Amino acid sequence: MAQALHLSEASVKRLFSDKSFTLQRLEDICQWLELDFFELARIARGESMATTEMTLAQEQVLADDLQLLGLFYLVRNNWQLQDIVSYYEISEPTCIRLLIRLDRA
Repeated sequence: MAQALHLSEASVKRLFSDKSFTLQRLEDICQWLELDFFELARIARGESMATTEMTLAQEQVLADDLQLLGLFYLVRNNWQLQDIVSYYEISEPTCIRLLIRLDRA
């Protein structure tokens, strides 16, 4: 990981011990792990990647926000953050905020 991030091993250890990740660094780590932010958040919470059903409350959250529903569709179809931002007219911070909302739902 240190080589992929162009850091020393000590710097990587310090990132983890201090929990001092920037969003860019977190994105770099996700890329190295070949995960997107959404997948990483699910893994961090200890959830299975094989969710097959949504609750009524989750469906309602998506039904109430068409932008969130569109993002859900893209994420379920393995779109990466960079691809979404470059293809659609959405800023990276806005996309990350929506991904966080989606994860919380």
